[in-house]
Amino acid sequence: MKAKPGNVCVKITSDGPITTYQSSLLTVQVNTKVGQITFLDSQGNVLLKEGGYTFSVITDGPDKGRFKVSQEFALEKEEPVYGVGLLQNGKMNQRGEHRLMIQSNLEDYAHFFLIY
Repeated sequence: MKAKPGNVCVKITSDGPITTYQSSLLTVQVNTKVGQITFLDSQGNVLLKEGGYTFSVITDGPDKGRFKVSQEFALEKEEPVYGVGLLQNGKMNQRGEHRLMIQSNLEDYAHFFLIY
């Protein structure tokens, strides 16, 4: 059975640098000054919150002129992290791993992750 898209009523409000998008089930807060996004359930509980990030230009080597990006998320103390692609490290849970996410013939990255 195919899911059919439906209409969702979304209320949009702004308060300083925070723009809030709220439906009956989900609230998304975007800090437009720093680009931080927070997802909350209908009760106001945080589902996922971005932490810090860095975005800098690579100044030497073969990747000169390209960008190095780092992004962090605030997770629960014991929350596992699954996804990020096909990795050859023998682990399902990637929490605590530091990975240089570049494609290679041994590792294939999908730039998203799942939290259960």
